[in-house]
Amino acid sequence: MAVTPNSVIRLLSNVPLDAAHRNTLYFSSVSAQTSYFSGQTAFTFSEYSYQRRERSVLVEASADALYQCNYMMYQNSSYTNKWFYAFIDAINYVNDNCAEVAFTFDPLQSWWGIWNRGMCFIEREHSHTDNVGDNLLPDDLALGDYILDSVTKANMTSNLKVYIAATFDENFSPYYGDTVGNVYTGVKFNEFDLGDDTAIQNFISGATERQLSDGIVSIFIAPKMTGTTSSSPNVQNFSASLVQSGAIDGYTPRNNKLYTFPYNFLYVYTDSGLSAEYAYEYFSGGSADFSCYSAYSSAPELVLVPENYKGTTLNLNEKMSLGGFPQCAYNIDSYKAWVAQNADGFWIQNAQNIANSLFGAGSYGVSSSSSASVLSALNVGNNLANAGFSVAKDLNTINVLQRMPNAARGSSTGGATFTNDLKDFYFGNMHVRAEFARMIDDYWTMYGYPKRRVAIPDITARPQFTYTKTIGAYIYGEAPAADLQEIASYFDNGITFWKNPANVGNYSVNNSP
Repeated sequence: MAVTPNSVIRLLSNVPLDAAHRNTLYFSSVSAQTSYFSGQTAFTFSEYSYQRRERSVLVEASADALYQCNYMMYQNSSYTNKWFYAFIDAINYVNDNCAEVAFTFDPLQSWWGIWNRGMCFIEREHSHTDNVGDNLLPDDLALGDYILDSVTKANMTSNLKVYIAATFDENFSPYYGDTVGNVYTGVKFNEFDLGDDTAIQNFISGATERQLSDGIVSIFIAPKMTGTTSSSPNVQNFSASLVQSGAIDGYTPRNNKLYTFPYNFLYVYTDSGLSAEYAYEYFSGGSADFSCYSAYSSAPELVLVPENYKGTTLNLNEKMSLGGFPQCAYNIDSYKAWVAQNADGFWIQNAQNIANSLFGAGSYGVSSSSSASVLSALNVGNNLANAGFSVAKDLNTINVLQRMPNAARGSSTGGATFTNDLKDFYFGNMHVRAEFARMIDDYWTMYGYPKRRVAIPDITARPQFTYTKTIGAYIYGEAPAADLQEIASYFDNGITFWKNPANVGNYSVNNSP
């Protein structure tokens, strides 16, 4: 039975689609799709024979007039009211009134509203939300050299003290040990203000005069120790701001993932070169809070612990340590030490020996007149000579001791950083440079974030355009299998769905969630 030619062909212009299917249009309905494409019609040809999808078509028009057309839609009205869509590949001259239109069938738009998306592995996609910390999967992007700015010194070492660890207290009373800061110690940490040299020297001198200098275990400098029990630990606190908005090296990002690690993070370091990186997005409470602990010890150390970080109140697994505080050398007056050690025995014994030599055993308490009546002049002379020799010998010993240098004890350590008030924890904002931030931001604007999960591809996540790239896309529906497979390949290759045809390719539009 003969069929009256009744197919309609429309050649369209300025349709912002590409045959590689890197970009396509999203329509809320088939009627919205038909309305848009019909509005792009440049030429309409009616009463044509059945239009096949794999061929070219001859139309009654000059080739030059058709060069403006890049897309087409056709309808085989005798069989269906459905419109099919195709890309115009070439316009070929046949004669002055006839041109050949070569085209490639567009299965994605032709079967719009019929094909469906099934679950598959989604490699990357625009996200529904973009709050700082919502999208943390790593992306293999160049970072370049970092910039560190907004550096703040924590001043954990601002209140320094000199501690003399000894077996006696500041009153020179014996110290027998105690549990301090949950640790038993047999020495007393006598505290002095840094710079109060007179008090320190008087303490050491007093210990020497009391024969206690050997009880000085060490002298060191450390931040002031406060707590003495587990309920009152030696702790200081510090809070850093969370840098999660504003410009990064002068560039203001559109994608908030740039405010997260490893593109933007808190960098903490010490004067000795130790450092740690903390992601802003893992802190809870609106700030980056830290506790700094110290302990009563002759080898002082500060331990910095992040609070409420990665779901842990005190994240000891990511703590930092600061040590290397100065051990102090000191000296003992050798003469005073000798006098203190020998005063009770040496001088009494020698005084008695001299008296015995002068006046005889047991006679040193007798007056000189009674002695003279007993002793002969010769014996007195001999005794005086012997006593003079003993006194001269002892005086020579004293003279030698007085000239001896003080005895040095302990060791002197420190370093240039401590001497110049640089020993501390430092907090700074580490981030990528502006040129890398812009490059990364543009990439995410076009291609979204890594998703790496099994789900249904989302083609409407953002208000202007949504990119999705899958692995093994599953497309199904009431359409030829080859066409469905072809559509699936577009998803696997990566495709962007645009909601406003006027904005296709314009990535400067606001596409925030």
